[in-house]
Amino acid sequence: MKPNLEDMITAIEESAKSPTKNPPIYILKPSKKLQARKLFDDALKNMFVNYFSGHSPLKDIDKSIYNTELLLSEFDEYLALYRLLCFAWEKITEEFKGITISASSPGEALIFILSDRKQDYWENTENLPNSKAAYLLYCQLKKCDNFVNSEGEIDNPKEREKLYKLGKRCGIDFNYSRPSESSIFLQLVLKICKASKNKTITRAAQDYENIWHENISNSMKYIRRKNFRI
Repeated sequence: MKPNLEDMITAIEESAKSPTKNPPIYILKPSKKLQARKLFDDALKNMFVNYFSGHSPLKDIDKSIYNTELLLSEFDEYLALYRLLCFAWEKITEEFKGITISASSPGEALIFILSDRKQDYWENTENLPNSKAAYLLYCQLKKCDNFVNSEGEIDNPKEREKLYKLGKRCGIDFNYSRPSESSIFLQLVLKICKASKNKTITRAAQDYENIWHENISNSMKYIRRKNFRI
């Protein structure tokens, strides 16, 4: 599947509705921080309109409002994620065959991840267990949440036993440290893609992971630099 503008615009607009998703406020100049959410989303949408029209992403972006270097880094991360989902979608759905995931297309997956993901909880993907088993465990944990009594115990023996067996199979327990659903989904997607024999998919996965780590590193450096000046 090929990336398209409509999917990206929809993903940005839907993620703006999420109460847990906030823009990196340091991208904006101090006088504009109260308008951070709308300005951030408007800039990204305009950048993708430019990109899909064959122009520079920063065409007509107001440099008096934004730190354009950091804004462009965010643009690159969004685009790298969407490309990965498009390139690898057949492989992803094949790996998750037989279980229900929260997206039926790359565009829906992009919306799901951008709306729900909390970057602070994104973790290294190297030590994850079998992708399908891990996602089944996560889904079972959500199901068991409906059977927890006032003492914090799962009251349904059948569902409790399923949870125990899946946890034992995976060798992990998300009860102690449970990331958002989209975070675990993204981790598993990356694991699937990095193990692929298709070089386009493995390269796209590595590109996204590199961009994500670089953005986090640059963000921390920028914030520390600003704090040291105060």
